[in-house]
Amino acid sequence: MKFSWKWLNDILNLKNTNLKNAISCLTLAGFEIENIEVLYIEPNTKDYIIDITITTNRVDIYSLVGLAREISSILNLSLPTEYQHIYRYNKCILKNTNKKIKYQSSSDLYIDQITHITNNQSPKWLIDYLKTYKLKTENLFNDTTEYIKIKWGHGINIINKNTPNNTYFKELFYKINQHDKNINLKFNPSNKVDIYSKKNIKFNQKILPIERYKRFTINNDKQIIIICSNYRINHLKQNTKLIKENDKYDLIKAHREALNILRTYTKGIHGQSYKYRKALHNTPRVEITKVQINQVLGYLQKDKNYILTNKKILNTLNELHFKPKYKNTEKKFIVQIPLPRIHDIKRPIDVIEEIARIYGFNKFKDDLPAISTEGHTSKKAHILKNIRHIFRNLGLYEVINYSLMKKVSNNLNHSINIYNPLMQEQSIMRQNLALNLINKTQYNTSKNWNIAVFEIGRIFKYVNSNSNQYEENTHLAGLIAGRNNNRNNWADKPNNINWFKTKGLIEEFFEKLDTKIAWEPYSESKNVNQRMYIFNIIDTKQTAIIYHKLSLTKIGILGKVKKHKDALESYKYLFEINLDLLIKKMHTSLNLNYRFHKYSLYPNVTRDISIQLKKTEYIKDIQNKILINRNPLIESINIFNEYKAEQMKNIRHVGLRITYRSYIKTLGENDIQILNKEIDKILQQYLI
Repeated sequence: MKFSWKWLNDILNLKNTNLKNAISCLTLAGFEIENIEVLYIEPNTKDYIIDITITTNRVDIYSLVGLAREISSILNLSLPTEYQHIYRYNKCILKNTNKKIKYQSSSDLYIDQITHITNNQSPKWLIDYLKTYKLKTENLFNDTTEYIKIKWGHGINIINKNTPNNTYFKELFYKINQHDKNINLKFNPSNKVDIYSKKNIKFNQKILPIERYKRFTINNDKQIIIICSNYRINHLKQNTKLIKENDKYDLIKAHREALNILRTYTKGIHGQSYKYRKALHNTPRVEITKVQINQVLGYLQKDKNYILTNKKILNTLNELHFKPKYKNTEKKFIVQIPLPRIHDIKRPIDVIEEIARIYGFNKFKDDLPAISTEGHTSKKAHILKNIRHIFRNLGLYEVINYSLMKKVSNNLNHSINIYNPLMQEQSIMRQNLALNLINKTQYNTSKNWNIAVFEIGRIFKYVNSNSNQYEENTHLAGLIAGRNNNRNNWADKPNNINWFKTKGLIEEFFEKLDTKIAWEPYSESKNVNQRMYIFNIIDTKQTAIIYHKLSLTKIGILGKVKKHKDALESYKYLFEINLDLLIKKMHTSLNLNYRFHKYSLYPNVTRDISIQLKKTEYIKDIQNKILINRNPLIESINIFNEYKAEQMKNIRHVGLRITYRSYIKTLGENDIQILNKEIDKILQQYLI
């Protein structure tokens, strides 16, 4: 926006104000000065054209009067009464032949007629005014329109009453949808324009002027119609820049000045006026406490313990024309926002910003306040940090993938789709971390490079298949792949990674996390409700479900990734764990549940047993049945061997080593026989 220093001085008394100082104050107040141009109007008279950038939230400054109000607040200068803010005004009803007409799209409307016009030439002062802004002058009507637009930010429309076929004339008098009555133009038998009201007519409210401030030429006209209107924002085109509902308070003054200029210099007769104005009873108020002001602004530069006093705050608010009141009992200020600022001053923080802007941002200390207490870190954040530390120590690298992925299978019917995705590769929210890990590591594994990575991230899924509600869970996933990268010691020959190696790594992770887990082979019949896309990419025959041992809650899965067709054997092992469930079930206690007791001074006795088991039977069940009686003489039960005969593929032989020991005596033969009979009785049901 460009403005003239000379014409600004006619609104605001700037004779004792230095231009350089005013520019500096505007800059500190948040405005950016692009350029200052010196313009010589006459040989001994010069003016300054200042190009200023205004932020989009300050639509009230898009006029010379609005800028004058802002400068008066910044420089604490008195503003003439005719340019001061309005906080309320009364209602005025548009009347024609004593019929009241209510509008929906126009909140303010003024229609005037001037007849018997004898002059359409602009006065010298108006020509000089437009020359300052490098505008070409044409006649009194067009020049007045440009003048009002620059000074007040409003457009007036002047129509030749005797030329009804004017295209702009048809565009201007738009038809609006209303409750029961309508105002419109009517061509009388003499092809002249009359204003009339008519009942029971409805029009499309979207028919609006294409360009409100369109220029047109009127020459040698004897009768004109002057229209000043302010449209409601929801009835306007988005690209209509200067039409703003919040500046309707200036429309009254803009209409009055335009009418005075035209009545004076046309030397015509002012006919009947038609006015409609919706009443504005009171502008909004904002309450703000002194504590809020001091917390945000802090101390002043000159003294460490000096803050803004009530008197200075009140003076600053008065400079902003906020009409402040202070309640001493409640220690708060009540400010009434002037009409031009109701669009950007709505919250207490907005008022605080205005106080700092007018008082001066540079007058406050910019030091951050000292923090006496440390911030709180949640339990979940601590555990996630510990998990990352454990896996890095185990030799895994952390990776991060997008939460969006491509829909790759019809099995993802219950996936959460993205409306209008940027690309098909990011069209749904991920339901697991495993798929992205496999896709992102495909390059490494195709080169037979060893890889061990993990990822912690969020997955998204619907609560159930019949619900539109979804939930977010934090998951942990890992992928270990490679050939000839596994050995027990340096002297051994390296071999391929296997399922048990990966299982041992996960058990070590849970051991360091101080969480006990249990394993169970994957069974589709038991996991119908847990079917998800991850089971399409892993071999379910080499898959196990991970349980939290104390609560028996399913928290994860471990499996071998399926190999592709015509590909070599896959040596990729994948695991995924629901961390939200794990953290929920983890029990952290300040007291350790450990008991200390001395070693037995008496020797132990071991018994080795070979058991034949079917392929579907588990040695763990036998161990549990032996230990369920909690015989104090049974110290431990361990597996020391397993082998399968080629002739009997469905039978396997497992070697168990049971250790007996007493804390009070050396076990005799009778004691051992009693123990052997108890164990033999349990093993009878497993004989084949």
